[in-house]
Amino acid sequence: MIQLSIVSYALLSALAVLVAALAVDVYRRRRMQAKQALIGHEELPAAPGPRSWPLIGSLHLLGGYEVPYAAFTDLAKKYGPIISMNLGSQKCLVVNGLNNIKDVLVTKGAHFDGRPNFARFHQLFCGDKENSLAFCDWSDLQKVRREMLRAHTFPPTFSSRFSQLDIFVADEMRDLTSRLDATNGAFTPIKPELMHACANIFTAYFCSKRFDRHDAAFNRTIDNFDSIFYEVNQGCAADFLPWLLPFHSKQMAQMKNWSHEIREFMENFIINDRLARRRQGLVAQDESTDYVEALLEHVEDQQTEKLLTFDSALFALEDIVGGHSAVANLLVKALGFVASRPEVQERVKIEADLATGNGARPLTLQDRVTMPYTDAVILEAIRMISSPIVPHVSNQDSSIAGKMR
Repeated sequence: MIQLSIVSYALLSALAVLVAALAVDVYRRRRMQAKQALIGHEELPAAPGPRSWPLIGSLHLLGGYEVPYAAFTDLAKKYGPIISMNLGSQKCLVVNGLNNIKDVLVTKGAHFDGRPNFARFHQLFCGDKENSLAFCDWSDLQKVRREMLRAHTFPPTFSSRFSQLDIFVADEMRDLTSRLDATNGAFTPIKPELMHACANIFTAYFCSKRFDRHDAAFNRTIDNFDSIFYEVNQGCAADFLPWLLPFHSKQMAQMKNWSHEIREFMENFIINDRLARRRQGLVAQDESTDYVEALLEHVEDQQTEKLLTFDSALFALEDIVGGHSAVANLLVKALGFVASRPEVQERVKIEADLATGNGARPLTLQDRVTMPYTDAVILEAIRMISSPIVPHVSNQDSSIAGKMR
């Protein structure tokens, strides 16, 4: 019988680790060669990037910034526009530059139309991110949802839906300015006012329903949507380090509660009444062309095989109405940028006065073509605040700017 010393055990363990490391390296190299063969480039290089550490990958490099994603700008200066890095357990490719972004979103959009399986995203949609419009992977169901939305989210100029949207925006802006004028210059928190105005535009346009400024249930729903929007924008270490999830149980429970309250509001104040009147043939003329009607017509149609269930339709409605939170928060940020730049305020005012004859009429959506500077201010605000809150996931081996992951 052979007796092994402690040193022998240590050497054998080290040898086993070395063999395992070599096996992993061989597997990685063969996988890389297979990718290159599939893409058709024998010498396609891997994208450069920082060293990855066990468990955390390169997440530590995102520390020390007010906004963690700002680290990507500094990393691009060192590694170039395409950066390969591990964020915890997730293998990622950071893409910089307009042409490269267009490559991901447009040219090779079909290669990168998946979304990550973050636990938070599943939690927001009853345990399945595929219920979401924004966080789901591409599928036949998503195709149906997007086709139903297209006529409502991109109405052609001068179409009836475009005119309706213009009227709803004008009505809410008139109501908003009246409330602000009534304060006689007293300090007024602007965000709640903008949130309510934007939410009413969305519910009026998509649901043919408008709510009073002091409607408690509506204001509670606006707060819930805003809380979810804030949560998604903050990011979460557990997205990339799943073993941290137990420490976020309270946060996850709160997100679930927000979603539940939003569903109750949608059913009680928008869907149930409309569905009952629809089944009695009592839908009003102005309701017959809205998004709610399109959803109900699809799920109530007995003649077609439906991919979109009633539950899926409710998720889609909640998603699109929740978009008001993104718009309102963008406006708050844009106002913040403009508030510290008097010269920008003056140029925007000059454009608005020219478009409306010094305020002889309200601004309309059609005035956008005669207000290029104001348009640029909003686009610049979008550029400054945008963040990669919904990463794209590749569904096949691919390349960007001649680089592989």
